[in-house]
Amino acid sequence: MSQESAEYTPPEVKRSRFDIRAGFAQFTQRVQERFERKESGPYPPIAVDFMFAPHSTAEHADGLEERIREVDIYIPELMGWDNKSLKLFQQVADGKVDYFQAMGRSRGWQGGYGEFREAQFKALDKSDVRVALIDIPAGHELEKYEQEEMYQEFAIGDTFQETIANIKEHMQAEAEFTKRREDYMLEQLQPTVQKIIDANPALKQKDKVKVLLSLGSYHTRVYHEVKRSGVESQRTFYDPRTIVSNSSGEVQRSFAFNKEVSDELAAHVLFESLCLKSLGSNLYDHFGDHITVSLIARKLGSQFTLDDMRAIFDANKGDEMRMAGAIGEAIRERKLTFPTTPAEVAAYLAS
Repeated sequence: MSQESAEYTPPEVKRSRFDIRAGFAQFTQRVQERFERKESGPYPPIAVDFMFAPHSTAEHADGLEERIREVDIYIPELMGWDNKSLKLFQQVADGKVDYFQAMGRSRGWQGGYGEFREAQFKALDKSDVRVALIDIPAGHELEKYEQEEMYQEFAIGDTFQETIANIKEHMQAEAEFTKRREDYMLEQLQPTVQKIIDANPALKQKDKVKVLLSLGSYHTRVYHEVKRSGVESQRTFYDPRTIVSNSSGEVQRSFAFNKEVSDELAAHVLFESLCLKSLGSNLYDHFGDHITVSLIARKLGSQFTLDDMRAIFDANKGDEMRMAGAIGEAIRERKLTFPTTPAEVAAYLAS
């Protein structure tokens, strides 16, 4: 679909300090009002196709090439983007930069994505689709917060119960951060699409502008909010199991949807973290895919109770490496097995 190309200027980023825990209700209301407001102007309606998938392997981009060629605008997920990264995506779509060159130029982008990024560029190559970005841009306070806080692990406390409380507090902060990030995407979606339409007059003549929004499996809330606003929307998943591949994700989603988080679920977060410290290198040697590894660790953790985890914590006085070793030993003592080849994974997870 040949379209006129024009330089796209992203919305100005307002830089103001905020407390990640404060003002969320007011922020959400503002986003909802802006997104649901009927904009004036000769813009055709939009239809948003959500493609939810992890961003680890080339397989996670299966079907992306075909989907891109069915739409007018492609919006990938990329936190910390700037005009250079947006321009690179567009140059690949326009056939001005090939995927191999794009891989070299995208080194240092947040998320990395490796095999997935390469497959994404291949899918985009010479598609002539317009590309937009609505994720948190570089320099935004949320991007700074992620860099400073989000990659910190929860603190192991002096007691088991203190550790459980720390896990819940840490996961709640992550859930609140993700809500703020998703609200930013929702706030930017409509005006960003309209800017693309303004820059490409041929799109104004369409009965409907088709948008493909590619997001990680966790971000289903964006779909629900867009659909609830009345915008035509549909979604597909690479694999529904990847929506929540570990207990950390389940805890975050529970907080995001105002559900109670039990001590046992928080203890599973601790188990999976320690399990990966004990067995992670072995699992990654076999699979190399953090989604599969997380699913296996979660399956192993489901066979340990809250009391089991409390006993392991108390016996090792909360020492992280000793607890990791104790979990590895407990798995061996219980003769718990796990897959070592991709062919075994599906049967193992279904058992």
